[in-house]
Amino acid sequence: MILDILSWWQALGNFEKIYWVIALLFSALVVTQIILSFAGGDSDAMGDSDAFIEDDAGIGSQYFTFKNMVAFLTMFGWMGIAGTQAGWSQPIVVIVALLAGIALVGVMAYIFSRMLDLQQSGTMQITNAINKMGTTYLFIPGDRKGTGKV
Repeated sequence: MILDILSWWQALGNFEKIYWVIALLFSALVVTQIILSFAGGDSDAMGDSDAFIEDDAGIGSQYFTFKNMVAFLTMFGWMGIAGTQAGWSQPIVVIVALLAGIALVGVMAYIFSRMLDLQQSGTMQITNAINKMGTTYLFIPGDRKGTGKV
């Protein structure tokens, strides 16, 4: 079986070998990221590279993160393999692979921007409390004759 793989590898052209190396290497990184995410290795305490950019006042959705780079190169590699297997010319393969990688990063950025809309700060807006009933934990004297805590 190993001889079959070696003979298959030697039969490939250099152009296709580059795409196979990119696709396999970055697919392994995607799998590693998924495993680490489920195992808790993707937390901020572990030094997530994307977490250091969160406080940056730059662009709203960070396109240039390690995860986006890995996703881009994974899609680039697999689309390059698909294009060469389909018999496309090398310039067309490169263009389609680049566009597919960019499209994937764009879709990921869109999904994460939509997920950010689901966040809540947890801070109560005082305008939502006007003329509403509530409870206090310290006594508030009536007729505005003193203060208390709500």
